[in-house]
Amino acid sequence: MRRRASPFALLLCVAWALPQPRPGAEPAATGRLRTRVPRMAHFLALARLPPTVALPPDAVGLQGLAATGPAAAAQLSGMEEELCVLEYAAIGQRPLLAVGCNDDIDRFCEFIAHKRGRTAAWYNALVRNTTATRASLVRAWKSERLLYGREARPGLLRPDDAGPEAKFARQVEEHARAQLCSTLAGRGELRAARRYMRYHGAPPTPMNAAHDGAAAEAHVRALLDWFCALFEYYNVGCMNDNCATPGRGPGRPEHVQMLGSVAPRRLERFFSHASRAELHLCAGESGCGAVSRFVRMNRFSHIAAARRGRCGEYSIAWLCFLRAAGYRTRRVVDWRDHVWVEVMLAGSGRWVHTDPCECAFDQPRLYADGWGKRHDFVLAFSEMGEAVDVTPAYAIDAQTWRAERELTDEVVAEVIASVNRLVSQQERGGVAGWWLGR
Repeated sequence: MRRRASPFALLLCVAWALPQPRPGAEPAATGRLRTRVPRMAHFLALARLPPTVALPPDAVGLQGLAATGPAAAAQLSGMEEELCVLEYAAIGQRPLLAVGCNDDIDRFCEFIAHKRGRTAAWYNALVRNTTATRASLVRAWKSERLLYGREARPGLLRPDDAGPEAKFARQVEEHARAQLCSTLAGRGELRAARRYMRYHGAPPTPMNAAHDGAAAEAHVRALLDWFCALFEYYNVGCMNDNCATPGRGPGRPEHVQMLGSVAPRRLERFFSHASRAELHLCAGESGCGAVSRFVRMNRFSHIAAARRGRCGEYSIAWLCFLRAAGYRTRRVVDWRDHVWVEVMLAGSGRWVHTDPCECAFDQPRLYADGWGKRHDFVLAFSEMGEAVDVTPAYAIDAQTWRAERELTDEVVAEVIASVNRLVSQQERGGVAGWWLGR
């Protein structure tokens, strides 16, 4: 009996046959290529390329805002500079690479043993220092052959930006696009969040929360306590079920060492929208020697099912729960590596700070006073991706955060306004059209 092809497979075949953007197309005002493709093509393109929070390493953002002229071209030509990396090459196999592990070759050897077998000590004499271009590192990352160490410079696999203005524009657009794509798939996520809240006994939304600020505040506080009791901040322990000392708990175990990050697998990218996966070794005399894989997920259903995460995962889950409860929210991104959520309460007329990792409510000075942070950029992104600079609400004073920035207030405002105009244009034309327009 002949098997019939599934409708989804036929849709994917049609998507791959659709015309791609022409190389000679006219660049738009923001320096990006635009093509007019039917809305069905937009949907099919999203089906074959699921949205992720982290861009592919070779993606370039709003270069057109600042990268113009021969000087910018000269700066962009430096993206092929050679970088110092570690390499293990075997006959008949593609080489394994590591960046950011030069001071600790043992971590790279543990990574090789995890991929190829044997013991880490067996590979010590076979590892050598070499040089590689950024393009070769990107290819190794996509094929899961690159270990990104803790000492590696952030954004190392991305092309060089033509100055701080272009870099800031690219980062703002990445976060805005991620928020838009999350909103695009948010209807099913909100239904899942409502079912999850009913099943796990979350406090129900009071009837007068829409117009009574005190009732709304009391409910959000109760909901935050429920979330913090259910979703504990995850310190990676050994995931081996047969390990005698797994080290799972509120504190980070000393015998579990982080080797670095690797690219997510294909199914992890597709289903959980993972951006990377951390490798942790259960070392020491009490350790079992197993390597645990902690996938950094960006989809609510998978985060809620696993209940493992840090500020990135829990801000997504907490935002979904607040939206499912009927509140307006926006995601706040600190350029110094932290994420939290703001919620609009009825009658207050202001956005209230909430941090699900710290179980903090309306404590905007927590990071500057409690953590000693010196903020440079703190931006809030609405549900439709529009950005707002909220740095003054969280920084110590204006003099401090202005001293940390490389850009003037006028340039920052101009970049944010340009991204917001792009967001409003693509919101009218369809979110999927923006993604395909890349």
